[in-house]
Amino acid sequence: MKEEKVKPVKEPYKFNPSIGAGIGVTRYAGDVEDVNVTAIHRLGNRFAYDFTFKSNLSRCLNVSVNAILGKISGNENEHRLHRNFESDFLSLGLNLEYNFRHFYKAKKRNPLITPFVSAGVYYSDYNPRSDLYDGDGNLYYYWQDGVIRNLPEGSLTPEDAVKLDRDYTYETHLTEKPITTLAFPVAGGFDFHLGNHVTFRLSASYFFTLSDKIDNYYDKNLSKSNDGYFYNSISVFFNFLYDKKEKAEDFDPGIYLVDFNALDAEDSDGDGVPDLDDYCVNTPANVKVTPRGCPLDNDNDGIADYRDKEPDTKQGYVVDENGVTLNFMNIAENLPDTAGMKRSSVKDSYIFSEKEATSQYTVHVATYGQTIPASQKQKLNDIEGLVETKKDTMTIYTLGNFSNFADAEHKQNELLENGYDQAFAATPKAVDAIAVELEKRAVLHTVKDKVAVNLTPVDTVAVKFKVQLTEYRLRLQIDKLADLMAHEGVELKTTIGGLKLYSIGSYNTYEEAQKIRKEILGYGVKEAEIIATINNRIVTVEEAKQYLKEQKK
Repeated sequence: MKEEKVKPVKEPYKFNPSIGAGIGVTRYAGDVEDVNVTAIHRLGNRFAYDFTFKSNLSRCLNVSVNAILGKISGNENEHRLHRNFESDFLSLGLNLEYNFRHFYKAKKRNPLITPFVSAGVYYSDYNPRSDLYDGDGNLYYYWQDGVIRNLPEGSLTPEDAVKLDRDYTYETHLTEKPITTLAFPVAGGFDFHLGNHVTFRLSASYFFTLSDKIDNYYDKNLSKSNDGYFYNSISVFFNFLYDKKEKAEDFDPGIYLVDFNALDAEDSDGDGVPDLDDYCVNTPANVKVTPRGCPLDNDNDGIADYRDKEPDTKQGYVVDENGVTLNFMNIAENLPDTAGMKRSSVKDSYIFSEKEATSQYTVHVATYGQTIPASQKQKLNDIEGLVETKKDTMTIYTLGNFSNFADAEHKQNELLENGYDQAFAATPKAVDAIAVELEKRAVLHTVKDKVAVNLTPVDTVAVKFKVQLTEYRLRLQIDKLADLMAHEGVELKTTIGGLKLYSIGSYNTYEEAQKIRKEILGYGVKEAEIIATINNRIVTVEEAKQYLKEQKK
């Protein structure tokens, strides 16, 4: 008798829902994001919470409805960039999940650990804000020496500038309405099954959005991709309809739990600042640090105190990798090209070995890195005929054009007697060579502009009033203001932090500027500020009015 083959019975579909909740951290990836990050920062810098309703479509596929509520944030911690933002967000969406269970032979029992991958679509809204003012309402002004003050750099009264500290309270709304967009998350992780009813999940997700304006910053020439963010979380799921007759395999759940309290308190470099708040990783032992975990630099020369062999460097002076002010004379006298430089320590045969027949001479007055003290800047401006030249990472000041070295050396000695300790006479070619050598040895911040400006004081004084708008306030009205800008004229400047400032018009009286301001407000611009300048230096409106009043007497 022929044995009949028995067909396998297809396992019937069983509705197997579960609900879950979790907590995690987000890390923003866009135009305005954290620059200096620790290992903890790479996981995330803001908390978020997720809620899930999930059900199986088959043994290997699940579908879920999800909600995520939390914050994202970015702070650019470079010397030249100070943009920052924080945004509350809410995301609602659907996910399709694959759990690899078809690789497991046991069909009724949960394995101890199952990996998963998922993808989905979400609808999200964001409310970006920025930290622009301290708790007393003072606007942050970022000076080139890295210090935040309550007055703009270059103001007429720099001694009145007060140092401010960011309070990291994001008080200023950057948009009038929430930013809404779709997001497409991809995720992966592991499920740890504590029996058939409870599951712990560790997951990592990245959300691709369809917007490049979540941080309220968009530049089509610079932005290469849309904004997005990471979300790394731990969740717990409860399966409330699982068949109680089906038993899970025995295992010890304790080995799978993570001590997040210990992770939050971790301080890998032992500087007293937890890694979650530490902006300078791997600080050497016993080094004093700031509340942000970075080594102290009391003279602001760019070299931390524990490495600084000259702890009281004058502000703005150029230093080497040890924080020691570079000696301009020594560099000048040891260069191969020192034509026209007469120094007592150098033989005449060496001085004139490469001298040109028609040499011209000048006097080097001072060279600074990116930071020029306001008091020193004012002192330099008083020198008639002084020429400022910016070369990549430094600013060089020279004075005069002499046909013989004796006259140049006389001017050099005069400047030395008046406290300009960097003064020396040389050919213009030698000054350029010294600048190149100085740049090789110095610790300097990079600047982009290369300009030469004559700083000879002028007799006339020009007082002007303008109407200023900032980029984030102007975006919605740019089309409406186009005709006005074309008629009145507009000047565009970009701050160190990347914020664009539009100055409309240039008027001799405050009343003229006020008239244009009212017209701009009529276009729906909520804030338009009148600013004043005296000889292109920004001053307060009251200072400008007072000056004009005194001139009429």
